[in-house]
Amino acid sequence: MTSPQSSRVIIDPTGDALITLGSSGKVFALWIEPQDSSSDSGDIETEDLSEDLDYEDHSDGEELPNWMSLSLPLVYQVSSAHLITASPKFGSELLSSRDDQKDSSSLHHIKCSDWDPEAFEILLNTLHTRYRRVPKQLSLEMLAKIAVMVDHYKCWEAFELISQTWIRHIRVCHPMPQTYSCDLMLWMLVTWVFKLPKEFTRATAIVLRQCTESKIQDMGLRIPPSIFRTLEVRRSEAIEQIIETFNCWIDEFSDTYTCRVDADLSFECSSILLGALMKQMRNIDVLSPQVVAPFDGFSLEKVHENIKAIQSPIWETYDGVNELYPIKHACGFQGTIIRDVGHIVASAKGLVLSDFVDCSDNMEGLSLGCP
Repeated sequence: MTSPQSSRVIIDPTGDALITLGSSGKVFALWIEPQDSSSDSGDIETEDLSEDLDYEDHSDGEELPNWMSLSLPLVYQVSSAHLITASPKFGSELLSSRDDQKDSSSLHHIKCSDWDPEAFEILLNTLHTRYRRVPKQLSLEMLAKIAVMVDHYKCWEAFELISQTWIRHIRVCHPMPQTYSCDLMLWMLVTWVFKLPKEFTRATAIVLRQCTESKIQDMGLRIPPSIFRTLEVRRSEAIEQIIETFNCWIDEFSDTYTCRVDADLSFECSSILLGALMKQMRNIDVLSPQVVAPFDGFSLEKVHENIKAIQSPIWETYDGVNELYPIKHACGFQGTIIRDVGHIVASAKGLVLSDFVDCSDNMEGLSLGCP
């Protein structure tokens, strides 16, 4: 019998199992805004941040969702047959409860926590094929909450069709952001759980190029750690290659550079280019002073933009044909540093979904892509 201190939600009125949903008080997908590497008041900002965001007790600032402050647990009446068929995770929990967790009415009891009640009810209605109770449009956050549960309960197949409807909606109403942000990470989760190869590659490419943190925020989502580790390593290696390329060109201009216009002008040409390059280094944060891995506070895209902004010096020389009129000297940074750094950034591509399918518990390899 349901405790009088709980509220029952009927998923199946003839159901033979009860699921009690409690709240652990955890915030879903907690995101901490990365610090700006160019800030001159880092210590002050860090101190203010710690005062404003108390993630332990959630006392001030962000208001908790209503379901997290509920004092009464929710009890869902469900069909064990539906859950066992759709979810091996539910199946193992229900089968283990048959021996020692029955009440006087012979109902099986299992407990869970951490889930949003609205998202959990959508999950259960879908598993019971109660599709008229399932909304056809969801917010990105709600879809992410459901995606976490779909992965946790290993019920990918049951969501193959309805997930296509949800994803078509968020593509229009909640398009993938182009910056490293909370919504981008939620999108990455959705592309991972529902197996969207093209959008997974696009999401990981944005993280790779836009992330300013050496350790990507996983936000407690069920994305395999190997995906984050791969992105972190590739980001660090790409920035390191840019720094090495920059240093190689400094050495080249200082020593062995040969002017492509006239070898006899190599000394003058390299001296002008070296001086212009050294003068502009202060505008490139990662180079002046030169930082080392893991490059906290720097994004690959920002470093690339700073390199592209380097101005080539403008000077004139005379060619051997017409010595009366000077012409603009062709040597500059577009065909040297900027070109080489562009190649490095272009090679920093997003990840391939199929390379990581073995990292998850989805051993069936379901493909849930949308048209």
